[in-house]
Amino acid sequence: MSRATLCALSIDIENANTALTRYVNDNPLFEERSTEVKLLREFFTDVEEQNKEAFLKHFDETTLTPLRADRIVRSMIDDIAKKLNGDLDLK
Repeated sequence: MSRATLCALSIDIENANTALTRYVNDNPLFEERSTEVKLLREFFTDVEEQNKEAFLKHFDETTLTPLRADRIVRSMIDDIAKKLNGDLDLK
């Protein structure tokens, strides 16, 4: 789920929100118990606010170690962070 939602977020916030909503609708308990969903929602807020520092901080401080260690996820995070630098608008 993280990879798919982050991939959508690299396009725009609406795609990412649609993807996450679809996952949560398929399994409502997932939202209640998931640190991953909480992290993704923090990412959405950071992107909406164009806050690159908070975005990277949320990723670097996550307790989801496998997520941080994933090279593909790291690549998507870096791509989104570059876009938050003012190069592209993800809103």
